[in-house]
Amino acid sequence: MTAFFALWLYFLTGWAWAQVGIGTLNPAYDLDVNGVTHSADGFLAPADKGYTYAQPKTYYRWIQPTDFSGVGSLEQQTVDGSEVSPNSLLGPHVLVAPVNLPQHALITAVEVYFLDNGVGSLNGFSLNRSRPEVGTSGIQEVLFSNTTASSNNSRIQVMADNTENITDGRRIDNRYYFYTLIATFSTSLSTLTIKGVRITYTVVQAE
Repeated sequence: MTAFFALWLYFLTGWAWAQVGIGTLNPAYDLDVNGVTHSADGFLAPADKGYTYAQPKTYYRWIQPTDFSGVGSLEQQTVDGSEVSPNSLLGPHVLVAPVNLPQHALITAVEVYFLDNGVGSLNGFSLNRSRPEVGTSGIQEVLFSNTTASSNNSRIQVMADNTENITDGRRIDNRYYFYTLIATFSTSLSTLTIKGVRITYTVVQAE
C-alpha cells in the first residue's frame, strides 16, 4: 500500500504538468495525438476559443445572381436565376448583394464571373464593409476592388485583380461590420450580366 501511494504521489507531483503523446515520442502540446481520435460524446472546448486547425482550411462561398438586388429600381433576372443585369429600361446602375462569412475568416480572392455582349460595361466591382454608428452617417469602406475592363467577346469572363484598399481588410469581423458586394455599370442599357461571384477564404478556427 505504501509503494502504491508513493507511485501515485510520484505521478501526481512529477508528471501532472508533463506533455502526453499518443503515437508520438515528442509531444508538443499537453495532449499530442498522432492519429485519428474518436469520442462517442463529442469534445468540449472553451466557448471563446473553439477548435483550432493545425493548418488553415480553405473554403469557397458562391454569391448567386439571385442574391443581387438593384439600388433605386429593379434588376433583371433570368427565369432560372442563372444571371442578373441592370434593367434596360429602368436602371439601376448599381447591383448589391449581401455577403455572410464566418467570424475571423480571411478572404484570399474575389472572382466575378460575367458575360459581356456589347453595350455598356462593368465599371467596377467591390467588396465593402459597413458599420452603422449612432450620431453619424455611418461608415462604409471598400475592402477589395476589381476594375479590369470587360470586353465584348460573348464569353464568360473573370474579374479578379483584387486590389486591397484597407490593411487587414481581408479579415472578417462580424462584431462590428456587415459586408456587401457592389457592382457598378457604366450605363443602364448594359447587356453585361453577372453569372456569379466566388469568394475564397480560409479559417484557422472552427465555429
